[in-house]
Amino acid sequence: MREESKALLKADPQGNPSLIIGAIKELQEFEKDEYARLDSIRKTIQDGKPVSKYEILHVSAMYEKLQHEVEYQRKVDWTLDAIKRLQESKIGNSAKLDSIKNKLEEEKTLDEEETSYIKENYKRLRIIVH
Repeated sequence: MREESKALLKADPQGNPSLIIGAIKELQEFEKDEYARLDSIRKTIQDGKPVSKYEILHVSAMYEKLQHEVEYQRKVDWTLDAIKRLQESKIGNSAKLDSIKNKLEEEKTLDEEETSYIKENYKRLRIIVH
């Protein structure tokens, strides 16, 4: 569990509402289906009224899920950028790199061999560039 989520879970909405409100605002940008519910929780906290532990746990779980999704997308973006750089530098097998790129664009999971292939070729690129 990420530190932000741990802090959110331990947060007392009456003692530290800004932490929960911040998480709710971030979630509302991505969780359109939950917008009204999150807005209701946020308004309750801002009004200084008590919020159930269940609601805080729900917000925390949603926030944890969002953090995982953001981290996963960051890794995908990095990998796609690495593939682009490798192809521009003509390092690695172009067909294999295209295959890996297509898998990522189709939101499929890479296997260990594909991940290692990208990492090893990226190391080669960094040695050549530096």
